[in-house]
Amino acid sequence: MKKELIIIDGFNLIFRVFYAVPPFHTRDGKPVNALFGYTKALMQIMKMDAEYIIMTFDSGGETFRSEADANYKAHRDGMPDDLGSQMDAIFEVTDLLGIPRVAVPGYEADDIIGTLAVKHRDDMDRVLIVSSDKDLFQFIGRHVYVYDAMKDRLYDEEEAVKKFEVHPAQIVDYLALIGDTADNIPGVKWIGPKTAVTLLEKYDTLDNILAHVGELSPKLQAMIGDGQSAKQSQFLAQIKTDVPFDIDAMNFRRESTDIIYTPALIEFLKKYEFRSLLPADIVHTPEAYTLENTPIQALGKKITEIREKIHTGTPYSLAVSGHPMMTDMALAFDEEEVYIIDLSDMEASHLVQSILDNPGNMTTYNWKENARAMLWWLENTR
Repeated sequence: MKKELIIIDGFNLIFRVFYAVPPFHTRDGKPVNALFGYTKALMQIMKMDAEYIIMTFDSGGETFRSEADANYKAHRDGMPDDLGSQMDAIFEVTDLLGIPRVAVPGYEADDIIGTLAVKHRDDMDRVLIVSSDKDLFQFIGRHVYVYDAMKDRLYDEEEAVKKFEVHPAQIVDYLALIGDTADNIPGVKWIGPKTAVTLLEKYDTLDNILAHVGELSPKLQAMIGDGQSAKQSQFLAQIKTDVPFDIDAMNFRRESTDIIYTPALIEFLKKYEFRSLLPADIVHTPEAYTLENTPIQALGKKITEIREKIHTGTPYSLAVSGHPMMTDMALAFDEEEVYIIDLSDMEASHLVQSILDNPGNMTTYNWKENARAMLWWLENTR
């Protein structure tokens, strides 16, 4: 593995998957869309060739920023109930996957990330900050990168300049001028990105802009005023790199990129019905349904509806018969909604291909053999 440190911005990832993954529930009604998206994202990150991975979280409560400015993040709504109910399980699966969690009272996750990035940027080949938070772009350079896991996009200095039109070292001053509505950082009223870029291109830093404010147009001078709003915004946007904690990434070295499916992790994934996140060689035992109604013959539009339902993450059971080529295929969403797929229908191949590409939240017996039979059927019926 590479001598690389991955630092994950926990709440940034959680909120993004919560809004990106359509709502779905376990059979007993528990919302699990954020938990599923978060677990899947962590598993993908763990497959990356990095020796060290650390998860960071806000600790909650007051921070030095909120103490300095009561308006800082004060406009934010509370966590949605459907997400709040998933948080304990999110923390649990982080631990089950063996990823250390770090939170420090009085500081935000950004400050922990900044401290770890600066501490280890010279003893790692690469430090990868997993986040989409623009504040964290200020650390790009000297082996530090920002990685947007949801978009699979890596930002180095060149990409950061393309995105913001300022150098990473100028991000704090850029935010001090334009503000940040996400964090309720005011910035300078009426100064937008274009003007901020122009000022930083000429004067390089906020302090230099304020030192030469008399050279600016009367309109800009009136906007900036005494510079207090800009300086306060600069303070709020500046991420700490000296959070007082005794944490060394070197203590969390991974032995391999493999996910260790401990009995506890397997039980967790089964409990929340995340069958698609289990290894293919683990045999799943689906619920046994006592069918009171005759299975529905699915064709045409109904097959399309089934495919869309699977795509949104609805749990289902799959049964395939025939070897080496599939001869019959059945799907069950519950004991009252069981379908026999009409394999002669032209929509059937789209459904089969879709399941092979993304099995979703599936329960089945011996997925490897089923997949081979489905693939054989596709190759011989098209």
